[in-house]
Amino acid sequence: KDRAAELNIGTNPELRPIPGIPDFPYYGYGAGIVRFDIGMNWESGGPLASSFHRWLAFADATVTANGTTIVERGELVI
Repeated sequence: KDRAAELNIGTNPELRPIPGIPDFPYYGYGAGIVRFDIGMNWESGGPLASSFHRWLAFADATVTANGTTIVERGELVI
């Protein structure tokens, strides 16, 4: 239950949060939204099964991979 499971980065600029609802919709995340999951990842083909699963969504994160910035302060830059 304490394992990193998934890292998702939203790429669709047309998906936006629903006004007045503080949560991100399940159907997808707009460009630059970062979702980091811990627990299980079998839904996306991974080997981790757990009774615990937590989604953590970030609207203002910065993600850098191998020296290249992909998301900067919630904006998709590549």
